[in-house]
Amino acid sequence: MKSKGLSRDDARARIQVLPAGNKLSDALLDVLRNPAADNRTRQCLQPDRNCTAWLHDFNGDGRNEALLLVTQGDHTSRWTQALLFAESEKGWGFAAQYNSNVSMQDWQQAIEAQQVKTVQPAWPELMVKEQRLRVSTSTD
Repeated sequence: MKSKGLSRDDARARIQVLPAGNKLSDALLDVLRNPAADNRTRQCLQPDRNCTAWLHDFNGDGRNEALLLVTQGDHTSRWTQALLFAESEKGWGFAAQYNSNVSMQDWQQAIEAQQVKTVQPAWPELMVKEQRLRVSTSTD
């Protein structure tokens, strides 16, 4: 079952936002509830999912991005998708996905305790002409 037909208010009610007191923009909600969007974008509003959005400036540009934490089932499940959405001149869209073997409960507690931080990678990505090469290490 798709999220087709959800109003902004219904969509907003299904997504917990951290830090507490913050609110998702109407523009981001419209992207997430668009029935024509890809499956990854619609994850948060699927009926069998729990979703938390962490609003944070991940790239230091002065604007908050939204890390959508999505789990199926209860908040103690070890499977949590971590999907980063960012706003550009074209509007909100998917930017990145983090590998996550962290439960929703652990994510929420760590965010609230300010125990999640961005870190520089040990090895940089490379650019060959116009092609970006992603780095993969032996610990990945």
